[in-house]
Amino acid sequence: HLLASKMTIKDLSDNDLKELKFEIVDAFHFLINFAVSIDMKGSELYSMYKAKNVENINRQKNNY
Repeated sequence: HLLASKMTIKDLSDNDLKELKFEIVDAFHFLINFAVSIDMKGSELYSMYKAKNVENINRQKNNY
């Protein structure tokens, strides 16, 4: 655990980085399926993402 806690992305082997990217794809796949299951359309997802992104940027500017 101590070794892993000190690692950065640059410390990963090419294969480990590839596997990490597959994990991100898996998470993305799960979230898209979840959105579909609640009948969320792509346009709704996109507009809500843009609104949330603006909110997050404003929070960062205000040291939230």
